[in-house]
Amino acid sequence: MKLFKKEKLLLFLLGIFVARAGVYGAYPFSLGFFTAVYIENRHSKWIMIPIIIGMLSIMTPLESLNYILTIILTIAVRESRFLKKIEIPKIIIYMMPPIWFGICTFIFKFAYLDINKIIMIVLEILLICLSTIVFNKGLKLLNNQDDKHIIDNEEIISMIIIIAISLYAFPNIDMLNFAPVETLVYFIIILFTYKYGAGQGTITAVISSLIMYLKGYPITKIVLYPVMAIIPSIFSNLGKILFSIIYILTVIGIDLINDGDAYTVKEIGAVLSAVLLFLLLPHEYIYRDEPTLDRVKYKSSIIASENVKDLFQHRINSFADTFLRLSKTINNTAGEQLIMEQVDVDNIFEELSEKMCRTCKNCKYCWEEEFDATYEATCFMFKVAEENGYIDHKDIPVNFLKRCILVDKYVSEANKGFELAKINRNWSNKLKENRDVIADQLEEVSNAMSDFSKELTKEKKILDFKEGKLIKAFKRYEINIKNILMIESSDKRKEISFTAICKRGCVATKEAATILSEALGAKFLPSESSKTVITKEASMILFIEDTKYKILTGVARGIKEKVSGDNFSIMKLNSGDTMIALSDGMGTGNKAFKESDLVITLLEQFMDAGFNAKAAIKLINSSLVLKNKEQSFTTVDLSVINLYTGICQFIKIGASTTFIKRGTWVETICSTTMPIGLINEVDFDSTSKKLYDGDVMIMVTDGVLDSIEAENKEEVMKNIIMDIESKNAQEISNLILERILVISDYMPIDDMTIVTSIIWSK
Repeated sequence: MKLFKKEKLLLFLLGIFVARAGVYGAYPFSLGFFTAVYIENRHSKWIMIPIIIGMLSIMTPLESLNYILTIILTIAVRESRFLKKIEIPKIIIYMMPPIWFGICTFIFKFAYLDINKIIMIVLEILLICLSTIVFNKGLKLLNNQDDKHIIDNEEIISMIIIIAISLYAFPNIDMLNFAPVETLVYFIIILFTYKYGAGQGTITAVISSLIMYLKGYPITKIVLYPVMAIIPSIFSNLGKILFSIIYILTVIGIDLINDGDAYTVKEIGAVLSAVLLFLLLPHEYIYRDEPTLDRVKYKSSIIASENVKDLFQHRINSFADTFLRLSKTINNTAGEQLIMEQVDVDNIFEELSEKMCRTCKNCKYCWEEEFDATYEATCFMFKVAEENGYIDHKDIPVNFLKRCILVDKYVSEANKGFELAKINRNWSNKLKENRDVIADQLEEVSNAMSDFSKELTKEKKILDFKEGKLIKAFKRYEINIKNILMIESSDKRKEISFTAICKRGCVATKEAATILSEALGAKFLPSESSKTVITKEASMILFIEDTKYKILTGVARGIKEKVSGDNFSIMKLNSGDTMIALSDGMGTGNKAFKESDLVITLLEQFMDAGFNAKAAIKLINSSLVLKNKEQSFTTVDLSVINLYTGICQFIKIGASTTFIKRGTWVETICSTTMPIGLINEVDFDSTSKKLYDGDVMIMVTDGVLDSIEAENKEEVMKNIIMDIESKNAQEISNLILERILVISDYMPIDDMTIVTSIIWSK
């Protein structure tokens, strides 16, 4: 409950007048108001000053002694060191003033007590408790007027009661041409009617009528107060000036209906004074609040959207689990890769024996009379076939050659059997590889869905801020905003959304972003998913905090043939990251171009869809493994820079060295892995570096370093980079390419691509 000076002044004035309000010689509202303010905020001890001033203005010091002692004892006990160290239930703290008041009153009046006075003391204690509850509700409206706080009817009515009690205690000042009490009553009615609508305005008028009746005003005049709230409330959406005119016309109409006897000149002056005060109030104090029903609907819509999000998350997790189980099932059924085993060799020779020996006329001689020699020769050939994968005439024992009359056909059929077994084994292994690839793809899809599900429920902190300032800023440009929400994501990025209506014409969301940035003191940009124009139709607009850094890039290319085999991409992601990717296809020309172009295209699609970099790389690799009829490969050099933090993630797969220049030194990031699409299990080098204002990052393809004829190519490249003093990314790329072409006599041995990026603070 941190209050500003204006709110403190209002509390100070309310404290004085509430403390003056008495009921049959008792002043319970003074302690109720003190309890509501001080117990909620222990730093508000100063509230005792206006309350004591108010009591002393209506009572003698002796009569107010028990009230003052109650306040002092409550503060002394609550501020004691002992109670500061322990956690006391709030209900006990709230009961401290009534208890102290009861003790003090019984002590001071013990000699004069009778049953009637005891009943009065008990009733006063009950009124202290009840007024504390009412005042606490009403003060929440004052303290939370700019926060993301949904106001309920109880808070508004409680605030009206506080003001009504203050009016009741306001002294009757009899001045010739000025009526301060009536002015305050009319002002309160017009303010609450305009700000909170017909219902609350009418309640204010009824309570004000009751208070004015208690102060002795004639019933014939105060009975008209509700009419002064009901009729103008119909026109409250026309703005405060027209609303004020309708309010005055209503008063004139009431007076005309009563033949000019409803209001005196003094009361008409009070009405005009109240209207003038209303018009002079700053906008943040009188901007029309959303009706309670609309606020409840808005809150309900938020809850409903949260429920839908939870259901959506549950379904996504179910799909992710299904894909993961399917991946594991395929992995379990894939088995190990097959090799030529003894069983295969045995089957081949068994089929040969069944096919050739059984019908041969020498079968009885070979397998009965010379069984041992034939079996020994066959086993020897088994062993040779198992080692070599085939047999030759020279591998057959001499005795077997002499006995077998179909030896040429035997060798030919045996080798055919071995070749068929190889083909079957290769196909089985290929199917196994494909199953592994598909299983890996399903697993990565499952992981991506799980990541997306976590992103839906990623903790986002709802921030409190001064809405009134924002509403007022847009009001100047004829834009009404409501349902304002500011959140901060886990990466400290702020987002703000609201429903906007342009009362006249239309306003571009870029202009609205400028208004928002000026009001909040931080630069915001409209989300790409939001409308580009704010019109008279209500629409939800989302703004995202601008990044801390920006990236400027420059690209230079050297082509060996007509078409470069290198491809690159510089892409801004929805997450606020910037992706810079290089791919070098195998060889040069059109074939290499198609390979690298496929990799870059898939990478852009996966990253734009929300896949993380490592998952995207694995999916691309598995796709290339499935696609390749002949062995080919492509390098991938990927850098993902977070422009909010400056942290860059480097992922390299067979890629060339990346150079980072900072001040007077150059750092290198190298790769030791195989290119993508070569094997099923892709391996990559991954590291993260913090980039700072003015850092220069240079990514190159293999053709650049291969053109340098030196043992330590990276050192030569470092010297080239250090010699360049330019801070223009395009110029740096051009100068590096020029130096490399000079070194290679303008005859590049491979395609060359140089992408230079410089990070700058905004």
